[in-house]
Formats: sequence, C-alpha cells, structure tokens
Amino acid sequence: ICILGLLWLASQITTDIVNGTEFEDYSRGWARIGFFLTNMVCVWWLVDNRPRRVFWLAVGVFVSGLAASFLYLGLEFDAYTWKGGWMVPVTGFFVLTAGCFKNGFIGGVLLIMAAVVSAYMHGRALAGICFGSGLFLMVAHLYGKRRSVGLALSTKALICMLMLLFFLLFISIATRFAASGKLGEEARQKNSYQIERGNEFLGDMPMPMRWLLAPLFGGRIELMVSYQAVAESPLLGYGSWAKDPRFVELFAVYEGKSVEQLRAESSEGYVDRGLIPTHSHFFGSWVDAGLVGALFWGFIFLLVVESLFVLLVAPMEHKAIFVYFLMN
Repeated sequence: ICILGLLWLASQITTDIVNGTEFEDYSRGWARIGFFLTNMVCVWWLVDNRPRRVFWLAVGVFVSGLAASFLYLGLEFDAYTWKGGWMVPVTGFFVLTAGCFKNGFIGGVLLIMAAVVSAYMHGRALAGICFGSGLFLMVAHLYGKRRSVGLALSTKALICMLMLLFFLLFISIATRFAASGKLGEEARQKNSYQIERGNEFLGDMPMPMRWLLAPLFGGRIELMVSYQAVAESPLLGYGSWAKDPRFVELFAVYEGKSVEQLRAESSEGYVDRGLIPTHSHFFGSWVDAGLVGALFWGFIFLLVVESLFVLLVAPMEHKAIFVYFLMN
C-alpha cells in the first residue's frame, strides 16, 4: 500500500508539472496525499492488529463528533445540521452499541436502525453504508456459523452481487419514499428531480433495471462527468484541484441547467474556478493524478472486499465497528 501510495504521489507531482498547475493548487494536492498516507501509516501502527484499539478509535471519533456538533450546531436537528455534523455522533452511537454485542444479528439490526434514521434525515449515502453494514453483519451471523474455512470464488461473487442488489434496492426505495412527499416538500422536490434525471440518463433500459438504478445515477451526476474526463485523458490527470470549464458546462447539461444557474446555486465557487466535478476517491484521484491514482484506490477497494470476506466467517471482537469502517 505504501509503495502504491508513493507512486500515486509521484504521479500527482508529474501531472502537476506537465499541466503547469498553480502553486496554490499543487501545494494542497501534494499535502493532501502526504497527510493521508501519514495518517494511514499512523493508524496502522497504533492499532497494531488489536481489535480493542479499533474500538477506542471509534470512541474517539464519536466523542470528537459529538463535541464538534454540540459546539457548532447546537441541538437543532434538520437535514442541514445532520449532514453538517450530527450524523457522525448519532451514527457512531449505533455503531459502538452494535460493536458491544457478540450477536451479529443484533448488531445488524442496530445498524439498519441507523440507516433508517439517516434516510429520514435525508442522508442517503450514509443510510446506504449503514444498511449495507447491518445486512452484512446479519449474513455473517447466519453464514459464519456454518463455515470455518475460506470461501470459494463463485460464492464470493454471488455474495457481492446479492449485497449490491440489496444496497441498490434500499437506495431506490429510500429515494422514492422521499420523492412521495412523506419527508417534506424540499425532499420531494430534490428526490423527484434525481429520479427524473436518472431516467433520462438510462433512456431505453428495461423498466426493472431503470427503476433500480435511476435514483443512483440521478443523484450522482458527477460520476458521469468524471467518466467523460477520464475517457479524454486516461493516463495523465488534469492536476491537483483539476480544472477544465468544459466539464462544468457538461455538468450543467446533465443537470438540465445553465452555467449561470449553477453559479448562482454554488456556495463553493467551483463554477467560477472551473473545477471538474467528481464524487468518489476513485474517480477524483484518477481525474487529478491519472491512472496511478485510480490503481491505488482500486487496490484499496480489493483489500476492503477481501477483509470483509475474512470477517464473514471469522469470529472477532467488535466486528460491527470493523465492518462499518470498511464499508465507509
């Protein structure tokens, strides 16, 4: 991982030199990768393969999130304050409680409860993570009792497909529930728009698949823009804090809005700066640093999947915390 991480940093430096990236941008880009790799090594060194230390790491995240939310957001709970900070301590409470139970089924139920709370507060992405983690714990509780050895490749593939199917089902149902108006007018407008945009992207796709995928594609339009950027320059990235006004214009087309409308709605100034919209570590690193950045996060993804399969059959203290961190 460290070797790939250093190659990722080297690729980012090379990309910035070739593209003539400004100091303000490349200094932040290089520092971001450097701090991430340093934090990763420090966490690995401190945890030292001891589950109890992972538990206390989760406690630290929970306490710091609780303190920050209370100091900066007060006790007001709405969609804005939820995404702005309260989702960390509230979800952390469910995760820590689930991690205290040796019975994985109970832990899974608690995490699915956290998913319902997050979906109610319009936190769809976190809801999906909690739901996937809870479902995994239930499967591990039921399946792990019957297995004490590794899984065949075909079994792993089947489990991955089923987990993905249930995750997409949950996201689709949660989005369509919000679009029905049960969670307020603002949520109805936002989610109805995402479903409409998703249906336009998917075009003539058969109805069952379109029903399943439209909320995901409509809510993550940045992925479509990232794909176009990567397709144009798959090997060399666009530099730290990648900029190209063409892709802002493309994003506006996908959103069904004008660039001026995006500029008026943007609170982060990405339109004026021409920042290429991205949404994931994988595509974001590919756009910024080129193919090597994508290879780093692809390798991380494979490690996460393999670790989850180990947790599926292996008994472990505080398993719920490990599963949630890996899913996240």
